[in-house]
Amino acid sequence: NAAEEPSVVESMTVSGLDLWMLGEHETDGSEHRPTFRVHAESGEVDAQARYTLFRPRAVIYDEEDQEIVLTSDSGDLDQVSGKAHLRGDVLVESGELRLTMDESTWANKTELAYTETGVRLTSETAVLPANGVVIDHRRSGLGLLEETGTPDRGWIDWSSIFVT
Repeated sequence: NAAEEPSVVESMTVSGLDLWMLGEHETDGSEHRPTFRVHAESGEVDAQARYTLFRPRAVIYDEEDQEIVLTSDSGDLDQVSGKAHLRGDVLVESGELRLTMDESTWANKTELAYTETGVRLTSETAVLPANGVVIDHRRSGLGLLEETGTPDRGWIDWSSIFVT
């Protein structure tokens, strides 16, 4: 009798996913901080640690531990590549700032969130459409993209958008 091969689970459904990505280790001995966290009602995970997410709620932590919150209909997260993609009615909120878009990507290596598929920025003092956006939590700001793919309107500091 030949020994039976152990079965391999190709993917499994999971409820209540809570996933973290961490920033680079600090050389000054300070705590290894999270840069991105995502919670999903449910999802699937495969053998390569790729997650498919249903109704994810993600948080990007800025340098002052302020939260930038992203919600969407669906998404995926790949621990190996360090990228998360949110799709369908993506809403980004931080304080009074609201960004709406069809999709957004978080790249943990560069610690940037971005989209190049259209965005609408809304605050109490502004409504700005753009071809895309780059959100840099380390600079506490964002760059709105036009045709060139670079922040044509310069970097916008969060505080310049809010009514004080």
